[in-house]
Amino acid sequence: MSAHELLYNLSLFSELTDTEIDVIAPLCHEVAGQAGDRIIEEGEPVRYLYILLSGEVSIHKRRADGQYVALASVGKDAVLGELTFFKFTPASATVKATEPFKALAIDQANLQRLLDTDSKIGSKLYKKLALVAGKRLKTMISQYAERVSSPEGGLS
Repeated sequence: MSAHELLYNLSLFSELTDTEIDVIAPLCHEVAGQAGDRIIEEGEPVRYLYILLSGEVSIHKRRADGQYVALASVGKDAVLGELTFFKFTPASATVKATEPFKALAIDQANLQRLLDTDSKIGSKLYKKLALVAGKRLKTMISQYAERVSSPEGGLS
């Protein structure tokens, strides 16, 4: 499947016209991996924005004691690396495949330049990325609240 066809079927790009998708397609390539592969490593620069085409990944955060705690699991159509896209900082969490996966990788620097120079595409994608980040944050807050309010979590 071509990058154009892949983009056309992903929710992040659902507001774009065919012409706008044609502009973004050259910035993309498909990647694949196996269970256990780390797609994004906490503390490291994130060069690509990833969108899962298949498979599932878990998102982990390192605690002060060095142990990892799972924050969330996401699957097809999930966007990975969106927070670094806004913050221009190293990854705040590790993303690890829990099964074989395929993802669309989009070079963040090139995408950022495109969105800064094409205000129409930029407006559409920044809005979508903000919605993705907000939804992810809301989900994680809910999961955190459940954990800390449980008898094992200490706030009951």
